[in-house]
Amino acid sequence: MSLRHIAAGQQPTGQKVPIVSLAAVIAAGLTSATTAAITAWFAWPGVLAGTTFTAMMTTTISAIYKGYLDSVARVVLLPDRPSPPPLGPLADRPPPPPLGTLADQPPPPPLGPTNRARRLPRRIRVLAALRWFSFRTSPERRRSILSRGLRVGVVASIIGIDIVTAVELWLGGNLPCLIYGTDCSPGGIPPPPPPSILAPFYQIFGG
Repeated sequence: MSLRHIAAGQQPTGQKVPIVSLAAVIAAGLTSATTAAITAWFAWPGVLAGTTFTAMMTTTISAIYKGYLDSVARVVLLPDRPSPPPLGPLADRPPPPPLGTLADQPPPPPLGPTNRARRLPRRIRVLAALRWFSFRTSPERRRSILSRGLRVGVVASIIGIDIVTAVELWLGGNLPCLIYGTDCSPGGIPPPPPPSILAPFYQIFGG
């Protein structure tokens, strides 16, 4: 893969590299399921809201940050510069000079403040990504990043809700009742409570 394809975010065949990886989707689903254990304090609406909105926020912010890093890489790699000339065979190259002993070589200079790679703090990098997304991207690019992040967020939300539902079915109750002892009879039904994903139907139709 050449530098031009890396900077353009494409494979040599012309296919675009996915802006959010499968590992990021699974991580967002696990994060949303973990957050649901905290937001279960607010009964079944907290479980569903924590699972859904956490996944949406995680994947959307990841998409924005990935797009920002791709734009920075495109500037650094300079994809329009000509490729270097091909290397000749080893037989045409002059032999390297003999290496002397370590005692004859001067010690390397100490690393000073100017020799170290400067990295911006993480908070400043996040702010730079948000500023790039808000002011330096075209409306089409902004809309594409948002739609892709939200679509992936829907998939991550489904993963998180599946994990929460599987845990609730395995433990025999919903997270608010199991962790905090609240919302143990949604819609007036007797215990054990149904999974949180079914609680809205019991609440609306009254069991």
